Amino acid sequence: MDDDDRHLEVTAAPMSALVAAPEGAPTARPDRDRDRKGRRAEPGPDAPGDPIDPGVPQAERDPPDLLDSDPDVETGWAARLGRIRRIDRTQVMLTLAVAVALALAGALYLTQRQSDDEREITAAIERYTTAWNSHDVAAVRAAMYSGGTFSASDNISHEALFLAPWGPELDRVLTALFAANVKLETRGRVIFAGDSTRASVVQRFSYTVYGLRAVEQGISQYTLSRAERGPGLKIVQHVWWRPRVPSAPSMLWILDTSAG
Repeated sequence: MDDDDRHLEVTAAPMSALVAAPEGAPTARPDRDRDRKGRRAEPGPDAPGDPIDPGVPQAERDPPDLLDSDPDVETGWAARLGRIRRIDRTQVMLTLAVAVALALAGALYLTQRQSDDEREITAAIERYTTAWNSHDVAAVRAAMYSGGTFSASDNISHEALFLAPWGPELDRVLTALFAANVKLETRGRVIFAGDSTRASVVQRFSYTVYGLRAVEQGISQYTLSRAERGPGLKIVQHVWWRPRVPSAPSMLWILDTSAG
Protein backbone atom coordinates (compact mmCIF):
# COMPACT_ATOMS: atom_id res chain seq x y z
CA MET A 1 0.00 0.00 0.00
CA ASP A 2 1.30 3.40 -0.96
CA ASP A 3 1.79 6.00 1.60
CA ASP A 4 -0.77 8.68 1.27
CA ASP A 5 -2.18 11.42 3.29
CA ARG A 6 -5.00 9.27 4.79
CA HIS A 7 -5.01 9.11 8.52
CA LEU A 8 -7.36 7.92 11.31
CA GLU A 9 -9.28 10.66 13.06
CA VAL A 10 -10.55 9.98 16.56
CA THR A 11 -13.25 12.23 17.89
CA ALA A 12 -14.13 12.31 21.61
CA ALA A 13 -17.87 11.84 22.22
CA PRO A 14 -19.58 12.17 25.60
CA MET A 15 -20.96 8.87 26.94
CA SER A 16 -22.53 7.68 30.15
CA ALA A 17 -22.41 4.27 31.78
CA LEU A 18 -24.26 2.62 34.73
CA VAL A 19 -21.98 1.18 37.34
CA ALA A 20 -23.34 -1.23 40.01
CA ALA A 21 -23.13 0.20 43.50
CA PRO A 22 -21.07 -1.71 46.06
CA GLU A 23 -23.00 -4.10 48.31
CA GLY A 24 -24.31 -2.32 51.40
CA ALA A 25 -23.99 1.18 49.94
CA PRO A 26 -27.09 3.43 49.89
CA THR A 27 -28.95 3.76 46.63
CA ALA A 28 -29.50 7.24 45.30
CA ARG A 29 -33.12 8.32 44.96
CA PRO A 30 -33.13 11.51 42.88
CA ASP A 31 -36.81 12.15 43.31
CA ARG A 32 -36.86 11.64 47.06
CA ASP A 33 -33.44 13.10 47.93
CA ARG A 34 -34.08 16.52 46.38
CA ASP A 35 -36.30 19.19 47.86
CA ARG A 36 -38.70 21.41 45.92
CA LYS A 37 -35.92 23.77 44.83
CA GLY A 38 -33.90 20.99 43.30
CA ARG A 39 -31.33 20.93 46.06
CA ARG A 40 -30.21 17.60 47.40
CA ALA A 41 -31.73 16.92 50.81
CA GLU A 42 -29.57 15.55 53.59
CA PRO A 43 -30.97 12.27 54.93
CA GLY A 44 -32.26 12.50 58.51
CA PRO A 45 -31.38 10.09 61.26
CA ASP A 46 -34.64 8.18 60.82
CA ALA A 47 -34.77 8.23 57.02
CA PRO A 48 -35.02 4.85 55.33
CA GLY A 49 -31.92 5.67 53.31
CA ASP A 50 -29.65 6.27 56.30
CA PRO A 51 -26.28 4.75 55.79
CA ILE A 52 -25.50 1.73 57.96
CA ASP A 53 -22.13 1.57 59.57
CA PRO A 54 -20.92 -2.01 59.07
CA GLY A 55 -18.68 -1.63 62.12
CA VAL A 56 -21.67 -1.32 64.51
CA PRO A 57 -22.86 -4.72 65.86
CA GLN A 58 -26.42 -5.78 65.07
CA ALA A 59 -27.32 -5.88 68.82
CA GLU A 60 -26.48 -2.17 69.13
CA ARG A 61 -28.44 -1.20 66.00
CA ASP A 62 -31.67 -2.95 67.16
CA PRO A 63 -33.87 -1.11 69.70
CA PRO A 64 -33.51 -2.53 73.21
CA ASP A 65 -36.20 -4.80 74.63
CA LEU A 66 -37.40 -3.13 77.81
CA LEU A 67 -38.64 -6.38 79.31
CA ASP A 68 -35.32 -8.13 78.73
CA SER A 69 -33.22 -5.21 79.95
CA ASP A 70 -35.15 -4.65 83.21
CA PRO A 71 -34.27 -7.30 85.83
CA ASP A 72 -37.25 -6.30 87.98
CA VAL A 73 -39.82 -7.21 85.32
CA GLU A 74 -40.98 -10.84 85.45
CA THR A 75 -41.64 -12.55 82.16
CA GLY A 76 -42.80 -15.95 81.02
CA TRP A 77 -43.70 -18.60 83.59
CA ALA A 78 -42.46 -16.47 86.51
CA ALA A 79 -45.09 -13.83 85.76
CA ARG A 80 -47.78 -16.47 85.26
CA LEU A 81 -46.94 -18.22 88.53
CA GLY A 82 -46.97 -14.88 90.34
CA ARG A 83 -50.45 -14.17 89.05
CA ILE A 84 -51.58 -17.67 90.05
CA ARG A 85 -50.22 -17.18 93.58
CA ARG A 86 -52.04 -13.87 93.90
CA ILE A 87 -55.27 -15.48 92.67
CA ASP A 88 -54.85 -18.41 95.11
CA ARG A 89 -54.40 -16.06 98.08
CA THR A 90 -57.44 -14.08 97.06
CA GLN A 91 -59.53 -17.24 96.71
CA VAL A 92 -58.43 -18.50 100.15
CA MET A 93 -59.35 -15.18 101.78
CA LEU A 94 -62.72 -15.16 100.05
CA THR A 95 -63.36 -18.77 101.12
CA LEU A 96 -62.55 -17.97 104.75
CA ALA A 97 -64.76 -14.90 104.67
CA VAL A 98 -67.64 -16.92 103.27
CA ALA A 99 -67.13 -19.69 105.88
CA VAL A 100 -67.16 -17.18 108.75
CA ALA A 101 -70.24 -15.49 107.35
CA LEU A 102 -72.05 -18.83 107.03
CA ALA A 103 -71.10 -19.83 110.58
CA LEU A 104 -72.38 -16.54 111.99
CA ALA A 105 -75.53 -16.79 109.92
CA GLY A 106 -76.10 -20.36 111.12
CA ALA A 107 -75.62 -19.40 114.76
CA LEU A 108 -77.99 -16.45 114.35
CA TYR A 109 -80.53 -18.69 112.60
CA LEU A 110 -80.45 -21.27 115.40
CA THR A 111 -80.74 -18.55 118.04
CA GLN A 112 -83.70 -16.95 116.31
CA ARG A 113 -85.42 -20.33 115.97
CA GLN A 114 -85.30 -20.94 119.72
CA SER A 115 -88.41 -20.26 121.70
CA ASP A 116 -88.35 -18.13 124.84
CA ASP A 117 -88.25 -21.28 127.02
CA GLU A 118 -85.33 -22.73 125.02
CA ARG A 119 -83.36 -19.50 125.38
CA GLU A 120 -84.02 -19.55 129.12
CA ILE A 121 -82.80 -23.16 129.37
CA THR A 122 -79.62 -22.31 127.45
CA ALA A 123 -78.95 -19.29 129.66
CA ALA A 124 -79.48 -21.34 132.87
CA ILE A 125 -77.01 -24.04 131.73
CA GLU A 126 -74.45 -21.38 130.81
CA ARG A 127 -74.73 -19.78 134.28
CA TYR A 128 -74.32 -23.17 135.93
CA THR A 129 -71.28 -24.07 133.79
CA THR A 130 -69.66 -20.69 134.48
CA ALA A 131 -70.09 -21.25 138.22
CA TRP A 132 -68.30 -24.60 137.97
CA ASN A 133 -65.37 -23.08 136.11
CA SER A 134 -65.07 -20.23 138.61
CA HIS A 135 -64.63 -22.89 141.37
CA ASP A 136 -67.21 -21.14 143.50
CA VAL A 137 -69.41 -23.43 145.60
CA ALA A 138 -71.81 -20.61 146.48
CA ALA A 139 -72.20 -19.66 142.78
CA VAL A 140 -73.03 -23.28 141.85
CA ARG A 141 -75.64 -23.45 144.60
CA ALA A 142 -77.09 -20.13 143.39
CA ALA A 143 -77.46 -21.55 139.86
CA MET A 144 -79.28 -24.62 141.26
CA TYR A 145 -82.80 -25.00 142.51
CA SER A 146 -83.10 -25.60 146.26
CA GLY A 147 -82.87 -29.35 146.79
CA GLY A 148 -80.99 -29.92 143.51
CA THR A 149 -78.56 -32.82 142.95
CA PHE A 150 -75.45 -33.68 140.96
CA SER A 151 -74.63 -37.27 140.01
CA ALA A 152 -72.33 -39.19 137.65
CA SER A 153 -72.68 -42.57 135.97
CA ASP A 154 -70.89 -44.81 133.50
CA ASN A 155 -74.17 -45.62 131.79
CA ILE A 156 -77.42 -43.69 131.82
CA SER A 157 -79.40 -46.88 132.43
CA HIS A 158 -77.23 -48.03 135.34
CA GLU A 159 -77.13 -46.89 138.92
CA ALA A 160 -75.14 -43.72 139.48
CA LEU A 161 -71.55 -44.04 140.65
CA PHE A 162 -72.22 -41.33 143.17
CA LEU A 163 -75.01 -38.93 144.03
CA ALA A 164 -74.43 -35.56 145.68
CA PRO A 165 -77.74 -34.22 147.05
CA TRP A 166 -78.32 -30.70 148.20
CA GLY A 167 -76.57 -29.94 151.48
CA PRO A 168 -73.23 -30.92 153.03
CA GLU A 169 -72.66 -33.80 150.56
CA LEU A 170 -72.99 -31.54 147.53
CA ASP A 171 -70.65 -29.03 149.16
CA ARG A 172 -68.06 -31.77 149.85
CA VAL A 173 -68.15 -33.07 146.26
CA LEU A 174 -67.86 -29.60 144.78
CA THR A 175 -65.02 -28.65 147.12
CA ALA A 176 -63.07 -31.83 146.21
CA LEU A 177 -63.57 -31.33 142.47
CA PHE A 178 -62.61 -27.67 142.61
CA ALA A 179 -59.42 -28.56 144.53
CA ALA A 180 -58.55 -30.87 141.61
CA ASN A 181 -58.80 -27.87 139.24
CA VAL A 182 -61.88 -29.26 137.54
CA LYS A 183 -63.11 -27.67 134.33
CA LEU A 184 -66.50 -28.20 132.67
CA GLU A 185 -66.44 -27.51 128.92
CA THR A 186 -69.45 -27.44 126.62
CA ARG A 187 -68.63 -29.27 123.37
CA GLY A 188 -71.91 -28.93 121.49
CA ARG A 189 -75.19 -27.10 121.35
CA VAL A 190 -78.04 -27.64 123.75
CA ILE A 191 -80.57 -30.23 122.61
CA PHE A 192 -84.06 -29.84 124.00
CA ALA A 193 -86.21 -32.78 125.02
CA GLY A 194 -89.45 -31.36 123.70
CA ASP A 195 -90.58 -29.60 126.85
CA SER A 196 -89.41 -26.65 128.88
CA THR A 197 -87.81 -28.63 131.72
CA ARG A 198 -85.26 -31.03 130.15
CA ALA A 199 -82.24 -30.68 127.92
CA SER A 200 -78.94 -32.40 127.18
CA VAL A 201 -75.58 -31.19 125.89
CA VAL A 202 -72.20 -32.77 125.13
CA GLN A 203 -69.77 -31.70 127.84
CA ARG A 204 -66.29 -32.63 128.99
CA PHE A 205 -64.84 -32.76 132.51
CA SER A 206 -61.09 -32.32 133.02
CA TYR A 207 -59.23 -32.38 136.34
CA THR A 208 -55.98 -33.44 138.02
CA VAL A 209 -55.82 -36.50 140.26
CA TYR A 210 -52.67 -38.06 141.74
CA GLY A 211 -50.66 -35.72 139.55
CA LEU A 212 -52.35 -36.93 136.36
CA ARG A 213 -54.46 -34.72 134.13
CA ALA A 214 -57.62 -36.63 133.27
CA VAL A 215 -60.19 -35.80 130.60
CA GLU A 216 -63.61 -37.45 130.54
CA GLN A 217 -65.92 -37.07 127.57
CA GLY A 218 -69.62 -37.37 128.26
CA ILE A 219 -73.12 -35.98 128.09
CA SER A 220 -74.82 -33.80 130.67
CA GLN A 221 -78.57 -34.18 131.12
CA TYR A 222 -80.30 -31.33 132.88
CA THR A 223 -83.68 -31.01 134.51
CA LEU A 224 -84.70 -27.43 135.17
CA SER A 225 -87.45 -25.56 136.99
CA ARG A 226 -88.63 -22.02 137.35
CA ALA A 227 -86.68 -20.11 140.03
CA GLU A 228 -88.29 -19.75 143.43
CA ARG A 229 -87.69 -16.02 143.37
CA GLY A 230 -86.96 -13.85 140.38
CA PRO A 231 -87.03 -14.63 136.65
CA GLY A 232 -85.27 -17.44 134.85
CA LEU A 233 -84.72 -21.15 135.34
CA LYS A 234 -82.45 -23.11 137.68
CA ILE A 235 -80.89 -26.56 137.61
CA VAL A 236 -82.87 -29.15 139.55
CA GLN A 237 -80.76 -32.17 138.54
CA HIS A 238 -77.48 -32.56 136.68
CA VAL A 239 -76.70 -36.10 135.58
CA TRP A 240 -73.38 -36.51 133.83
CA TRP A 241 -72.64 -39.88 132.22
CA ARG A 242 -69.90 -41.38 130.06
CA PRO A 243 -70.97 -43.43 127.02
CA ARG A 244 -67.79 -45.50 127.45
CA VAL A 245 -66.17 -46.55 130.71
CA PRO A 246 -62.77 -44.81 130.83
CA SER A 247 -59.51 -46.60 131.56
CA ALA A 248 -58.10 -43.34 132.94
CA PRO A 249 -58.79 -41.94 136.42
CA SER A 250 -62.35 -40.93 137.23
CA MET A 251 -64.06 -38.55 139.64
CA LEU A 252 -64.35 -41.37 142.16
CA TRP A 253 -60.59 -41.17 142.68
CA ILE A 254 -60.96 -37.54 143.72
CA LEU A 255 -63.87 -38.28 146.03
CA ASP A 256 -62.12 -41.27 147.61
CA THR A 257 -59.06 -39.10 148.24
CA SER A 258 -61.12 -36.34 149.86
CA ALA A 259 -63.00 -38.87 152.01
CA GLY A 260 -59.72 -40.28 153.35
